[in-house]
Amino acid sequence: MPVLTYPKFGGIKYFNSTDVFLAADSDSVTQYCTENGYSLSSYIPEDQRFSNDGALTYQYYSGGKWVLEFGFKRIVASITYS
Repeated sequence: MPVLTYPKFGGIKYFNSTDVFLAADSDSVTQYCTENGYSLSSYIPEDQRFSNDGALTYQYYSGGKWVLEFGFKRIVASITYS
C-alpha cells in the first residue's frame, strides 16, 4: 500500500511562507483523505512537540471547516492508503 509521509496542504489563500502540516486526529485525517481521493488504511502521528522542538503550522478539521493554527499539536508523520 502507498504511504504519504508528512502530508502538507498547498495553496492556502494569504499564507505561503511555510509548510502547513496535517494535525494528527481522526477527523482531520479522514477529511484530508476524503478531499484528496485516498482510502485511508492507517496513520501514524508524530511524537508530541514541545517548545524546545519548535512550533509548526498545521491545519485540523473542526465543525465542518479547516482551521489553521501555529503551535505544538501532534502532526501526521505518515498515512497509509489504498
